[in-house]
Amino acid sequence: MIKHLQTRILLIMIPITMVVVFITYWFSINIGKSIIDVQTTSKINAQQQTLTTMIEKELDSSRMISDNIAKMAGNTYRNTQIPAYENILRSAVNNNPFILGAGIWFEPYEYNKNLKYVGHYVYKRDDKTMVTDEYANESYDYLSQDFYREAKEQLETVFSEAYYDEWLGMYLITCSSPVLGTKGQFLGCITMDIQLSTMRKMVKDYSDTYGGEVYIVNKEGNYLARSDVSQVKNKDNITETESDSYNNTVKTLLQRESGIIDYTKAGKTSRLYYSSIHPLGWKIIYEIPEKELNQPLNKFNTLFFYMSLISLLLPSITIFYITSHYIIRPLKYLEEEFRLIGDNEYKELVPEALTKRKDEFGRIGHALLEMKHKLHQYQHNLNESMEELIASGEEIQQQNEELIDKEKLLLDTSRYIATLIMTIPDMIFVISENGIFLDVQGNERNLYMPKEEFLGKHISEVLPTYIAYHSVLKIEAAIQTGEIQIFEYELKNGSEDGYFEVRIAPFQEDRVIGIVRNITDSHKRMKEVEYLGLHDQLTGLYNRRYFENALIALEREERYPMGIVFSDVNGLKVINDSFGHDVGDLLLKKYTEVLKDSKEADEVISRIGGDEFTIIVYQKNESELKEYIKKIEERCSKEKINGITLSISIGFGVINNKEDFVQDVLKYAEDQMYKNKLYDADSRQNAIIDVIMKTLQEKNPREEQHSHRVAELCEKMACELEFTNSEIQKIRTAGLLHDIGKIGIPEELLNKPGQLTREEYEIICKHTEIGHRILQSVSHVADISEIVLCHHERWDGKGYPKGLKGEEIPLVSRIISIADTFDAMTSDRSYREALTEEIAVKELLLGRGSQFDPYLTDVFVERVLKKEI
Repeated sequence: MIKHLQTRILLIMIPITMVVVFITYWFSINIGKSIIDVQTTSKINAQQQTLTTMIEKELDSSRMISDNIAKMAGNTYRNTQIPAYENILRSAVNNNPFILGAGIWFEPYEYNKNLKYVGHYVYKRDDKTMVTDEYANESYDYLSQDFYREAKEQLETVFSEAYYDEWLGMYLITCSSPVLGTKGQFLGCITMDIQLSTMRKMVKDYSDTYGGEVYIVNKEGNYLARSDVSQVKNKDNITETESDSYNNTVKTLLQRESGIIDYTKAGKTSRLYYSSIHPLGWKIIYEIPEKELNQPLNKFNTLFFYMSLISLLLPSITIFYITSHYIIRPLKYLEEEFRLIGDNEYKELVPEALTKRKDEFGRIGHALLEMKHKLHQYQHNLNESMEELIASGEEIQQQNEELIDKEKLLLDTSRYIATLIMTIPDMIFVISENGIFLDVQGNERNLYMPKEEFLGKHISEVLPTYIAYHSVLKIEAAIQTGEIQIFEYELKNGSEDGYFEVRIAPFQEDRVIGIVRNITDSHKRMKEVEYLGLHDQLTGLYNRRYFENALIALEREERYPMGIVFSDVNGLKVINDSFGHDVGDLLLKKYTEVLKDSKEADEVISRIGGDEFTIIVYQKNESELKEYIKKIEERCSKEKINGITLSISIGFGVINNKEDFVQDVLKYAEDQMYKNKLYDADSRQNAIIDVIMKTLQEKNPREEQHSHRVAELCEKMACELEFTNSEIQKIRTAGLLHDIGKIGIPEELLNKPGQLTREEYEIICKHTEIGHRILQSVSHVADISEIVLCHHERWDGKGYPKGLKGEEIPLVSRIISIADTFDAMTSDRSYREALTEEIAVKELLLGRGSQFDPYLTDVFVERVLKKEI
């Protein structure tokens, strides 16, 4: 171990030194990079700002000159001839080196009516200023140019997109200012063609100075200035390269104002500095390779390498010398001494080379010498005692092993019994033959009183008298017969009733074990099952099964006279289809409340079907039974659900003596109920239809007017087709009720102002099926239910809900489809305003033969609307 101590110390110190060197290097590199980045960014920002300022200055100067000339031209328009403007334009071109040409263009014909417009253009060529009016001929339409059109539309100065002039060999933009008369009317434009002379110079100066490149692009990414002029002339795009990384990078910077982005192209990393030129949206982009940015750091890396090497060698040599002289040599002596002690060699003395040292190792040497003397004496005494102990220890060990085995067996058995008792849900009692509690085991949470209150007490002191008496008898029986005794009892614990099962088994001659199990939950579940088997779940009344059993019991009853009342809730199916089953269930519950409130004695009220109820009434004759029924009917007439009065049909029969058969009386009551139901069916159904339509109109106020207009259009259509009077009435009724199914559509969808989603549209489409079900349930309008179901079918078979086509669609449904569509288009909707009749007629004709019956469409347009096709 000591031989490798120096190596270990070096292995510890060298990594620590390397970590310190690495951290120093990392901080130095990052600080250097930060300084270089700040200096480079600052320099490039200054250059970008300079170029941006120069370009924007030229644009502002051109704008100002153009605006001033335009204002002057507008004020002197009628008093000045066109040639008089030449000197002004010539002065603007001569005095501003960045303006290559200027023109004035008038639209009016006061000067020469043979020309489309009048004007002159002044431009520079070979350091001379030239004037021409050849643009005023018909071969060049100046008024169609974008910058002229935009200045005219916006009535303010505008700039064109940059374009490359092959003749001049440079990029230009055109500034166009509107000339406005004294009354603000548009007369023409002043234009300035501006050269961007600084862009190419900036590109060339940077490329000569740095190892990178600078270029200028427009907002679409086309090159405006670059060292490679061919790319500018060809209008190449910055994204047209083979490098996906570069293309994604420049696409990002084109969408931003300014910033810095790194990218990799052909395995080399470069950095892009970019900023925007306003108001043109151009980008100035500086591209600098990473090696150019980090060139100052390469020298630092070489210098740092040699300094790190020296910093590792010097500490290593120093540590090696110090550890050899002051640590390794004395440790070798100590190692040898400890080895001798470990081998029980106490006779050898400690070397003087260790004991004569004046440091800590010397003091350790003296301590070792003294310890060796004492250990030698202890060893002699120990050997004598050991021989005596060995003899007695073997005997004790054998006895101890036997005790451990017995204790382990007893402990395992005890744990098993305790675990078994704690895991079962029962309580275990040890009770003497005279009823005294001797012990209680189990989960104390199952006890209705603390364990301490049981022990030492008689059963009668803890439990009610009737339970205690029964328990004592069972204890005596178990001891005498040797058999297990089982019984159950009920015990109230606070406000709740508990049910328990007790098993008593003989344990010893004078005591028993009682196992008590709480069976409250299973007892309650059994009661719930019994209740559900005889009661209706919705209303809580007795169900058909209980009623049938009650009928059998009637044959044994002698409480004459007895009545059987048979009742039916009217219109339940229509209400379910119209307002949903929740409203239907509410109607049934409301009728249940009426029956319960009308109950006088021990009547048996049952719900034997969806809308059918029965009542068995005892000791009431026929007149008394009529009064009882009248009271029920009066209470029903006062109850309303969603505006619909609770309506019932009732029939009854009376059992006067044993000779009257129960089933005959029941059949008579049921037949009487159905007769009453048929008698008032039409009036009740009409009332329900009226409530449905009123509710629908409240949900969507426009629906009432729409239904009446559709009905009138259908009636006119039927008259034109020479329908009979009954057929005309039928089609008018169908038109009034064609959208009755919308009662089942959520109000927010019917009145939604925006476009419906696919799921919402499918819900709206369900209104034809809902209307079909409602009308089928109403006898006097059941014959128009199929018409309502099909009024959204299409002639080409692409409609809903059946996908019928052509003459498979009922004739009246085809008529309603045309009238419904026309009125919908010419009426205000939540999602749009009404269309004119002319537009609506065009839409109908466009759907002729696809959405609508072609013949009926022609009849509707020509004869009903009196329009020409």
